[in-house]
Amino acid sequence: MKVVHAITGLGVGGAENMLHQVVPELNDEDHTHQIISLTDDDEIGKEIEAEGVDVQYLGLRRDMLNLSAVAWRFYKALRRIEPDVLYCYLIHTNIFGRIMGRLAGVETVICSIRNKHIDRWFLNWVDRMTSGLVDMYVPNSEATVPFVRDHQGIPEEKIRVVPNGINVDEFDIDVDTEAKRDSLGVDHESFLLGCVAKLQPQKDHKTLLRAFSDFEDGKNTDLLLLGDGPLRDDLEGLARDLDITESVHFLGWRDDVKELLQTIDVFILPSRHEGMSNALLEAMASATCCIASDIPENKVVLGKTGRTFNCGSASKLNGQIQRVYEEKSLKRRTGRKCKNRAHRFDWKTTISKYKSLLSEVE
Repeated sequence: MKVVHAITGLGVGGAENMLHQVVPELNDEDHTHQIISLTDDDEIGKEIEAEGVDVQYLGLRRDMLNLSAVAWRFYKALRRIEPDVLYCYLIHTNIFGRIMGRLAGVETVICSIRNKHIDRWFLNWVDRMTSGLVDMYVPNSEATVPFVRDHQGIPEEKIRVVPNGINVDEFDIDVDTEAKRDSLGVDHESFLLGCVAKLQPQKDHKTLLRAFSDFEDGKNTDLLLLGDGPLRDDLEGLARDLDITESVHFLGWRDDVKELLQTIDVFILPSRHEGMSNALLEAMASATCCIASDIPENKVVLGKTGRTFNCGSASKLNGQIQRVYEEKSLKRRTGRKCKNRAHRFDWKTTISKYKSLLSEVE
């Protein structure tokens, strides 16, 4: 069986990291897996190539003015490879891929659902109108199934769930946390909060900044924001307006996330909607105390281990941070429980589910 995985790009991100974890493990004597990225080469793509996976880049520009040329390259690539399965990731590629895949004569088209795009009505409409071109929809969380079934109108028999997975052992590392804090310019005794997420509306960093502003008054505390995105200027402006710029550190994307997750006291994920957050799984695997918004997707991951707050409520988030700050033993207990819970999402289980899913279409 020949499988082509198509994705918008291979920069830092949840779906991209999952491809990095899974695809090299799926290649064997009976199955070949290749990746097509609609955009240019990027960090995760290079890492995947280094593990022996064939990756092709189609060079789609950000303004998409060369979309027709990319469509032709994609079509030619599929005709050359003649895959049995085209497995698409992320909403733009899901739609683009199903159309081009059918034109190229691909027998089976699978679309992975990595997020609930509740605020993208046009793309959701196009998705519904072209859903007949898709053989299987694969959400990465049970919590996303109602959205796919009820909002998108996808029949239950077309839906399979393959949750994200994580290699928990990779997060069992020794970190000189004092040296790491020194490198960040953070006091050794500071109560250190952290968030790993793209700076975009979905992740709701504004609620986090407002909660932190209420919490930090008179305390030795800092907030690390790992990630970048279209809202960076707005968020930096909000931090200035809240007079917390000295305590909030915009770090961009980093290659030392595992070390930083061991260094912070509390991980916070304030998302308004998700699929299944890899960042939350990684924080849990690091035995870090986790606080997340109470959306169904986060509650599926946390179970009864981490702490949740009413989505969008800065005051409720502040209350949860305050409680962990005041009860040091609560921070340690929650971290241990999060670590134990993370083992339920072992990456080997995810790979097994990928294989089972592909065996259905053989």
